[in-house]
Amino acid sequence: MRIALEAQAYRTLTSLRDIKMLNRLEAAIDDIENRGLSASNLKQLSHLKNGYRKRVGRYRILFTINHDEQVIHIWIIEIKKSPKDYRKWIENIEKSR
Repeated sequence: MRIALEAQAYRTLTSLRDIKMLNRLEAAIDDIENRGLSASNLKQLSHLKNGYRKRVGRYRILFTINHDEQVIHIWIIEIKKSPKDYRKWIENIEKSR
């Protein structure tokens, strides 16, 4: 199968200043390309047909597989944690008490 980086994924990769993270993301994409669904640390996405995700640090590589065209479409997102996220967790914990 061949890899098709979506425009958003390309922008994310070209804007990264952390060389170690860039290398980790590139290695993960190579792993997906070479091993497909047998790549490590994959999770199937329930809301997206033929959709999967791979964790790489604070980034997630989201991808879909088009078996007819033999193409893997890739997006990369960064998971950002802010004080608001933690406040939401605290509020949920307090409500459950």
